[in-house]
Order: sequence, then structure tokens, then C-alpha cells
Amino acid sequence: MASGNNTNTSVQQPPFPVFHGENYDFWCVKMKTLFLSYDLWEFVEDGFEEPEDAETLSNARKQQLKETKKKDAKALHLIQQGVADLIFPRIINATTSKEA
Repeated sequence: MASGNNTNTSVQQPPFPVFHGENYDFWCVKMKTLFLSYDLWEFVEDGFEEPEDAETLSNARKQQLKETKKKDAKALHLIQQGVADLIFPRIINATTSKEA
């Protein structure tokens, strides 16, 4: 039965896995699970091919490419958030999640 009061029953998220230079294997497993949960693992593992001439693509294909770039950028962002400041300079120049 529904309660008459509006209590906030939010679920607390676990801490984001951050790689500090130790326990890389553990961090990788946690990050892979995170990417899988966001449906982003294929971008990290396989990357994506950007067409040489995007102007010749159909509107549907342009929209698909835009969504692909957005997902890859999200994956790259998660990787950037998942490394400590001491490690970040190693991946600072990555422009895709596969490069990181």
C-alpha cells in the first residue's frame, strides 16, 4: 500500500572506480562492468570508424554518426573520470575512448 508521505528513498551509488596506479586488474573489471551497464563497451574495445566525407552521408546516417560520437565521448569521459590526476597526463591527448 502506498504511503501518504513523500519520503525520498534514493539508492546510493557505489563509489566510482578510480585508478591510482595500483590494482589495475580490479579497476579494469569494474570499469568494464560500468561500460557494459551504459552500453558503451564496444566503443572502448573496438573503437569506431569515422567516414572520410561525412557530407555525402544520408541524414539518417549523419544522425547515427552523431549518436556514435556522443557515446564514444561519454566512454572517454568515464575513462577520464576513472583515473587519478597523477595518471591523467598519460591519456590527456586521447580523442576517442579506444585511444585512452
